[in-house]
Amino acid sequence: MKVIDSHVHLYSKENALDLSWMTPESPLCGDHQVVQYAESVKNSAYKVEGLVFIEVDVKYSADWRYAVKEYGYVVDQFQSAKEFKVFGLIPWAPLNEGVRSLTQFVEKLKVSKGEFAFQKYCKGFRYLVQDKPSGTMIKRPFIESLNWLSDNGFVFDLGIDLRCGGLWQFEEAIEMCKQTRCRLIVNHLTKPDYYNMDIDQDRFDKWKHFMSEIKQHSDSYMKVSGGFSELSPALSARIKAGKFEVDEVVDLINPWFETCLNLWGPERMIWGSDYPVCTINGGEVAVARWIEITEKLFDRHGLTPEQKQAIYYDNVLKAYNL
Repeated sequence: MKVIDSHVHLYSKENALDLSWMTPESPLCGDHQVVQYAESVKNSAYKVEGLVFIEVDVKYSADWRYAVKEYGYVVDQFQSAKEFKVFGLIPWAPLNEGVRSLTQFVEKLKVSKGEFAFQKYCKGFRYLVQDKPSGTMIKRPFIESLNWLSDNGFVFDLGIDLRCGGLWQFEEAIEMCKQTRCRLIVNHLTKPDYYNMDIDQDRFDKWKHFMSEIKQHSDSYMKVSGGFSELSPALSARIKAGKFEVDEVVDLINPWFETCLNLWGPERMIWGSDYPVCTINGGEVAVARWIEITEKLFDRHGLTPEQKQAIYYDNVLKAYNL
């Protein structure tokens, strides 16, 4: 089975503090470059042949210097990497500022590493909305930016957060979907609450309804990723120690995964690890563990080898135009 990891964050120890959320004390404050990622997947059950870099939420500056620097760093990483064959790049972009700012930013990226590198690697953009104020997704400048992405062949990675953000983000996302024709790639199954099996049924039912509304968007994919971040501290500690059963993690994720599978189907789902964030709760071999967990999920729903290969590889090529 071939894999393209659709959700990888890359940065060096030197530029780690360019990230808005990073502190020197963080367990993630170190080198997480292509070479470290390659080391983390070398013993996985399936061969990882490519990766899609997703922006890592750099500090904001009026001249966008941190975002341009991050883009240049990742292009350099891709151009020197020998471990993988397929690459895609989803930089940050000031989508909230409207088309004029967006096009100026894109020009800065092209100037920084050249037109050829931009055309080869850049497949879309992300502006993380899960931590932004209410109304961000439905303001006119944001919608116009999304439609510019669509008109120019780019995708938008959508990050909304059920567990920490709340259902209001889904209501806004639905309104956004009604106003844009841009291809949406929804991150992390929308970050549900995997803390325990005692699901708040009313909240779960509302989430299912909102997800069915989001799926009405004519061009969207759902990313099976980010699961370790939503597990309880107690279970995470056992996972890192290797003292857990794969099925107990599968049981927690399955109701949410099943909903997304029923809506998007195996032809519109893609696999991602969320490296290196996944290592906080999943340990150093988190990527391999996530493959093991998702494989069990796929088997539980009777997915064929061809359907699995689509989620791991073929759909990623299609979703990101790789």
